[in-house]
Amino acid sequence: MIEVFRTDITDLFTSVNIREALEFKFPEYQFNFDLDDCDNILRVNGHSINHLAIMEFISSFGHTISILDE
Repeated sequence: MIEVFRTDITDLFTSVNIREALEFKFPEYQFNFDLDDCDNILRVNGHSINHLAIMEFISSFGHTISILDE
């Protein structure tokens, strides 16, 4: 299963730091940022994705995140 989120993370340094923190907190998922996309996409790949936990975690760093409706 892949879930796609819109974020306000725009720079590589921040995306790497957040991705590493996500990988530590949620080792069962794979994370990938696409900062070239206008929505600064975060893709999460995993068997069963806990949307709220990921969104709360990103928000705890002071960033906004929402599920991207396709």
